[in-house]
Amino acid sequence: MSAVKKLQQQFGVVVRRRREAVGLSQESLADQSQLHRTYISLLERGLRMPTILVAKRIAEALGTTMTDLLGEVERGLIQRSPSKKRASS
Repeated sequence: MSAVKKLQQQFGVVVRRRREAVGLSQESLADQSQLHRTYISLLERGLRMPTILVAKRIAEALGTTMTDLLGEVERGLIQRSPSKKRASS
């Protein structure tokens, strides 16, 4: 799997987890971030790569910062990385 696809998928995992944690539907998140609900769905399924502006809007709608949101994405990528698993073994 390409690095871009992995990043898209991890971003989607984090957005869905954060959205559900704050009790928002996809539609509510879309409204609060000024995006379309189907775009939120595509992001959560790892089928789209957000722009920086979209990441900022989503973070704000989730009550967090881009730093926290993208930090969680990065931590997830590191934890899932085979090279990191081998290095720590």
